[in-house]
Amino acid sequence: MSQSPLTAQRPDPIYVSTRSGKIVTPVRVPETSTAYKVEQAMEAVDRILQSAVTNENPSPDTVVDGGKAISVVGLVPDKVSDVAEAVVSNGVPHFIHQVFEHMPHFLEALEEVAKIHPVTHAVAMTFKTICTLVHRHRSNEEKVVAVLVEMRDMLSVLLHLKIVPAGSTDSKGVGIEERMKILMEEIAVEMKKCANVCDAYCKAKIVAKVLKGLMWEKMFIDFTHGFSKRRTSLQLVLSAFTSLKVDQIDQKLDELSLELRRRNDEIIWFIQSHVPAEHREISAHIERKGGVEAVLRDDNAIRDLIALDQKRSDSRHPDKQVAGRVRDSERDARVQIQDIDGFIEQNLVFFYRKFEIQWQQLAEEMASVVHQEADRIITNVAAGPHDKIVDPDLRKIWKEMGWRGNVKARHLVLAIRDYYHDQVEERKRHERTDGHASSLHHDDWVLHWITMKRLQSITEAFNQDASGYATIAEVNAFSSSRPKDWSLAHWLAYWAVGWQNVATVYREKIHELFSKMFSLEASVHNANRRIVDQYLEYPFILTEKVRARFKEYVASEETRIKRDLESVKYHVDDLTTLNLVTGPGRIEKNLFPLLYLMIKRDFEVMRLCKTKVIDECELWNSIRSIWLVVGVVDSRHKELEDTFRHQNMDPTQQFRITYAGLFDHYHDPSVLFNRKALRDMSSSHHHHSYDDTKEAQDVDPGSVLNHSHKDADGHDLNQDLDRAAYEEAHEPLIIGEIGQGIDPVQAIAGTWHALLYGAQGQLISPMFSLHVQSEERSYMASGSIPGSSMFPNFTLTGECEKGADGDLSFAFVMKCSAPFESKCFRGHLSENGMTLSGDWEGQDDVSGLFVFSRLPAQTLSHRPSPMELKLNKSRALWKYAISATLDGVAHRRYSWSVFFRRRDIRIRYLDLLFRTYYGRPLDQDEQQELANCRQSLSPADARFYFSLCRLKLRTVCVHGVTCDSCGGVISGGRIVCIDCDLHSKAFSTIDLCEDPRCATAQINQNRRNDLPSPHLPSHNVFKTRRMLYLRNFGKVEVQVQDALRRAQADLEDAEERRCELLHSGTIQAHWDLVQNGPTDEDGWLDASERARNQEITALLARIDVAALVARASKLRGVPCQVQPLSYDPVLSQSVMGGMNYHVDILFDDKVVWICRIRRHNASSPPVKLQNHNLLSEAATLQFLASTTIPVPKVFDVAIDSPQNPVGVGYIMMEKLAGKPLEWYKLEGAGKQKILQQLAQIFIELEKHSLPSIGCLRPEDSSRRVGPLIAQAAADVADDGQLRLLGPFSSSLQYRMSSAHQQLQLIRNKEAYVKHPIDAYLVHRYLLDLMPSFVTDERGARSSFYLKHTDDKGDHIFVDDDLNIVGIIDWEGALTTSKQEAFSAPLFLLDVGAYYDGKNDLSDDEQLFASILETAGRPDMAALVRNGRIQHRLEFCLGGEIEDTESFPNMLAGLRAACGASEHENPKEDWKIWRDGAMRRYGGDEWLQRTLRA
Repeated sequence: MSQSPLTAQRPDPIYVSTRSGKIVTPVRVPETSTAYKVEQAMEAVDRILQSAVTNENPSPDTVVDGGKAISVVGLVPDKVSDVAEAVVSNGVPHFIHQVFEHMPHFLEALEEVAKIHPVTHAVAMTFKTICTLVHRHRSNEEKVVAVLVEMRDMLSVLLHLKIVPAGSTDSKGVGIEERMKILMEEIAVEMKKCANVCDAYCKAKIVAKVLKGLMWEKMFIDFTHGFSKRRTSLQLVLSAFTSLKVDQIDQKLDELSLELRRRNDEIIWFIQSHVPAEHREISAHIERKGGVEAVLRDDNAIRDLIALDQKRSDSRHPDKQVAGRVRDSERDARVQIQDIDGFIEQNLVFFYRKFEIQWQQLAEEMASVVHQEADRIITNVAAGPHDKIVDPDLRKIWKEMGWRGNVKARHLVLAIRDYYHDQVEERKRHERTDGHASSLHHDDWVLHWITMKRLQSITEAFNQDASGYATIAEVNAFSSSRPKDWSLAHWLAYWAVGWQNVATVYREKIHELFSKMFSLEASVHNANRRIVDQYLEYPFILTEKVRARFKEYVASEETRIKRDLESVKYHVDDLTTLNLVTGPGRIEKNLFPLLYLMIKRDFEVMRLCKTKVIDECELWNSIRSIWLVVGVVDSRHKELEDTFRHQNMDPTQQFRITYAGLFDHYHDPSVLFNRKALRDMSSSHHHHSYDDTKEAQDVDPGSVLNHSHKDADGHDLNQDLDRAAYEEAHEPLIIGEIGQGIDPVQAIAGTWHALLYGAQGQLISPMFSLHVQSEERSYMASGSIPGSSMFPNFTLTGECEKGADGDLSFAFVMKCSAPFESKCFRGHLSENGMTLSGDWEGQDDVSGLFVFSRLPAQTLSHRPSPMELKLNKSRALWKYAISATLDGVAHRRYSWSVFFRRRDIRIRYLDLLFRTYYGRPLDQDEQQELANCRQSLSPADARFYFSLCRLKLRTVCVHGVTCDSCGGVISGGRIVCIDCDLHSKAFSTIDLCEDPRCATAQINQNRRNDLPSPHLPSHNVFKTRRMLYLRNFGKVEVQVQDALRRAQADLEDAEERRCELLHSGTIQAHWDLVQNGPTDEDGWLDASERARNQEITALLARIDVAALVARASKLRGVPCQVQPLSYDPVLSQSVMGGMNYHVDILFDDKVVWICRIRRHNASSPPVKLQNHNLLSEAATLQFLASTTIPVPKVFDVAIDSPQNPVGVGYIMMEKLAGKPLEWYKLEGAGKQKILQQLAQIFIELEKHSLPSIGCLRPEDSSRRVGPLIAQAAADVADDGQLRLLGPFSSSLQYRMSSAHQQLQLIRNKEAYVKHPIDAYLVHRYLLDLMPSFVTDERGARSSFYLKHTDDKGDHIFVDDDLNIVGIIDWEGALTTSKQEAFSAPLFLLDVGAYYDGKNDLSDDEQLFASILETAGRPDMAALVRNGRIQHRLEFCLGGEIEDTESFPNMLAGLRAACGASEHENPKEDWKIWRDGAMRRYGGDEWLQRTLRA
């Protein structure tokens, strides 16, 4: 076997001797290394001290103590300076990486010291246990190992005790045992504390390690300093028993000690500066996000980091499956980020369990009777390699074959087989020679299994690293791991055939347990439903005579594993715990027994779920434990895969023939988990019957469960609702004011309502109450803040402080429950004692503001935020006073609007709060809306609503997969695509949540790169509201496919029946009416007039004039009247527009209102949409009334509903004087006057921005901007609910959603039925074109502006002097981008040139731009000059594509404006474009199907 570069530097190995005379395993190290030189120096000291103790060759330079001569001259060799140089030159990282190579020698020396001085035994065992745990963790955490080095250096002082005889006393007669006892106990405790911190650090997520790096480093450095001080204390104690001798030794070692202290400083520097490779990606991401402080203040940034870390660690799994675990991991990460001390304290329980198990195992190893052959003393260093082998049979084989340090594993197994066969033949020969009948030896049966056929299995038992070679260490490890009473041959037979048989038996047991679990799933209590679903979501032959040969060993191993699992409460929290439970060796050795025992316990937990309400941690910890086991299997798979590749072997082929095929499907999961395999599995899977009466009855829940539980019998989930929130008194109790002689501490006693704000002034929690109690100079309180992401249950303690200027301040600490850190508050009390306000801060510069008030919650809910007060305090306070007063009046009058608003806020708050956990993530507007909802909640409401949300979280079905559109974890309904079937991939589906924006989304390859073609909204899908387990997926999909085929057949039958009816004449009459209608213009006009007459007559008949008059008179307090209503064709133009009919209301004092009523005809939208439109128009007019823009004043609005006494929906508004603008009649001066006024209107509109794109809502709505209400942006769901698009946070999002909506209408044959191909191509092309010129404002603080959508000129009312008296017809107005909102009004365009496809600005547009420049707004002038592309997009998106004469010019104009035109002639450009579009989008499934039809 070739030597490594390190071992090749020295021809001879170093053998370390011990007091027992045994020579431990030799280790080669380079002579130039730090470790070698330090070890040489320490060995030199040891040899001289030992010779002095045994009085060998005493020199004149000796001192005598107790009859023993101790040399002090030449005590330290001249190489001390070389050692010092080595420590510095090689560097700490190099030293740390080699620490475990030399640790066995150090531990051996400590054990020898402990034999002389038992007082050190506990410390030695503690250090050995810690080293073993760290080594088993295999986390490669250099900082942890650096701390371990310091711990070792501290204990190295104990090695000097080798020269101090047992029972020695100091000058005062105090024995060494007595002097060191307390110090040893303290050191052992400190070592355990340090080890717990190191264990917690190893288990912490990388995000937590990086974000809280300074705190971890501080703890490590504190321990490092502590160990250094302990080292000094040990030296002082030791000096009392060695007197002058140690002083002389220390004098000789001064230089070495100095360098070791320098190494201590270097280790501290290493802890502070070292950044492991796996941390660098996270660190770089944090820097891109603005640094640690910025990330800690941003919940979304933390969530992104956790997702990045999770995807890194689960790189083998698809992103969407990994994302399903992100929110689960987020809880753990936040514990580790928010409260490190709490995390370390929680870890202490688990660490002590591991520590005790490891201690016990080490003690058993030391106390056990080792086989005689394992106790041999290697006395001859020059002996052959075979002498290092423990087992005598293997040693003999190795010697006979003349092997050196390693041998091909295959050759070793063949030699063993031949050896045992030769032994049998030799025994038979002797028996025949002696005349005895041949008898069977007790191990002869194994020869039947140690054959060429079983060669692979036995080879793998020796060759654990799959290198193809077996080393002496591997051979010794294999032989020493066998059961105590088994021979080597018996052990070989087990690995030849027994292990696979045992694994098969356990596999069947596991299958049976899962079958029982799935049978139980339907009967578990609803309170346990979610955690049971989460547990079941993850997928996780010989004769009896031969099997009995291994039964005892299998039973003993199962008993041992079960004992260790019970010791850790079945919670396998990290690799160290797993290694302690499974024992030494590869994971596959005990994988199946381990999984069986874990799942068996979980099965008992699930049985209890029928009758008990359990803590979710019971099964959640089990899920995490199984994840950990699977992670170790994954590591083992990677290790084997790398080995196979290194040997130029095909891993796929090797996994099929090695390890009984255990890793075959793990290596290539697509074989087992593709859609076809799952369908086949559903029909062939063996389902075990389950009968609960056959299970153990009367199981004690306490013996199974680790956490508290409740009886499910009679347990109503509604009992968990926090109804007590409304039973407790929440109104503030005022004790007194400071100025009235009240002690300051007494002045703040009583009940307060509290508001907490972030650093930017945003509300970060709902309002909550706290009752402060005072005691002398201090005060305290406790409570909870439901729904808060930073402040859960808390206790508050503090005191009053007086500054140098006599100013009083109140300082207190709010200690929060885990996982949240405590916060420090400091504030001042107002003069009237009604308000306590100030600042709060946590760790890492996380800070904010607080306000404690004695005002009623209803009043305080209107309080302006600190940011509003800072921007304009006077205005904010006036708004506060007005809104609080009006709200108080409404509450006292028990107005219905109060109850409606309260209901709407509750529904919206619960929806938004739930979506912070599952579902579509909140966008920026929704986050602000959630903050607004929080502001309006009373403390009682906040508590009760949070309990409602918590109840929903516990019972809702969480599917554990993410939506491929929005990325949120799907809950409630899960939509699965049937058509996107990835047969060649491991199981993966297109999953969508039931949000309308996601359900109709198109999923492209840029979002899912494993898709061969995009997922389209037209694909067939199915929806489930119950957990769809992977085990059942194939069965469900088969049923769905059958149902789909039946539905398609029924639709085809219905279509055939329709055609039969059409041809039979049943509906021929209706068809004739269409086909044979009037063909001349006059005929159509007459028919149109008759239809209009019928429509308006029917509308007027619905109006209750008396109710209308009564309502108007009540509103104004003046009698009024309405003229008799009838349809008059002559007057129709003055009272009717395309969408509305106007009724004049005449008051007795000559004031005139108009009642604006929506028309109902074939082109009108549904009533629900008309109602939305009506309310939005009224809201828009009310919004504009707060500006200087002239609009009619709104007095009343009512929707079309049975509760409306007037009978129709309406808006009562002021009737403006003047007449509609007739732009085409104006000349230069008139036009200039109108445009100057219009420019001021534009400038005024630009002052009033809004946060998103959509249509305005009434002022009392929870959000000012709502969805779009245009008919093209609306749809009606199957349940009759209206589905609207928006609101949107960017122009691109708005335009892309509109295009997707048009495509969906085309696919559904609801739009462009005459030209569907052209319409589809246009909108598909717009999807690709728009990102090149439409703004994407997401991620920025964007502003949007109100735009009139019917600006043809007649919306402007003017008087005879061309003064604008009002802007009307705001129906359908929306907020949009600045570019669109302030492009030129349509009446300024040159219509002829525009429809010809020309983009030149008209004279009127140029004039308007110049007027804006003169008004000091060149930026708005630029918007007018560059606005043509906005006009073109508006006309093309959802435009009149069926106008084959004009529309090609429109699209050509858009393409020219974007620089994409290919021909000057619009008609030619259309042809070129259409041919290219057919080639480009011809592969779309819907398009192909339509072309074929």
